[in-house]
Amino acid sequence: MGDPRGGRASARPLLKWFLLNPRQKFRDIELSELLWPGRVGNRANGLHVTQHSLRRVLEPELASRQPSRFIRSDPSGRYWFDPSDCWWTDVDDVAQLSRTACAARRAGESAAAIAAYERLLAYYDQGFLPEEMYQDAFAPFRTTHERGHEEALIQLLRLHRQAGHLYEALTCATRILDGDPYSEEAATSVVEIHLEQGSLTGAISQLEQFIRTLHEDLGVSPSPELLSLRERVRTPR
Repeated sequence: MGDPRGGRASARPLLKWFLLNPRQKFRDIELSELLWPGRVGNRANGLHVTQHSLRRVLEPELASRQPSRFIRSDPSGRYWFDPSDCWWTDVDDVAQLSRTACAARRAGESAAAIAAYERLLAYYDQGFLPEEMYQDAFAPFRTTHERGHEEALIQLLRLHRQAGHLYEALTCATRILDGDPYSEEAATSVVEIHLEQGSLTGAISQLEQFIRTLHEDLGVSPSPELLSLRERVRTPR
């Protein structure tokens, strides 16, 4: 992250880390490794400067030696962030929307589930901390974000197909393939939707392109399900 003396530069990623892990306690060595991975030397002083800078940003009126409402510590050298009911992050909204969407889907409430997943996708589409995309400490959170995004799209695709919303389902399937060109469920959905729309040519083209992509990119043969679909598409009606 650069010079450990640059407290202001390190304060931003430290705040993001705290917001992603509210009330979770971390030792000073863990936070130092987060900010300056692999750096040798006196990182403790750098962490002290960084936390001082962060406290000043969050609480400009804080008097000298006055404890922070948000950046807390204990005698054993552990630090944590206390939101104190003053902070909101979209992480909380995403978690709540995910629970709401899953509950509605399992209860068979399709309209409510679709609405919740669409709101969820609006958050996911904003991306996850793009300026920290190369910082290893945030990698697990990025992975969770990406998996959540993919899962929301898949569930929304299934819900739209069940409800007969062909255009919306096709949009979801296309978005999934944009991120994962090897998604068999999305590719199969596109083929099925073309068939339902009466476009046999579009169905055949999509299916053959997908099978060719699997073979050329991955060296993978089509699954029995894909072969069965190919036979169905090619059989005159």
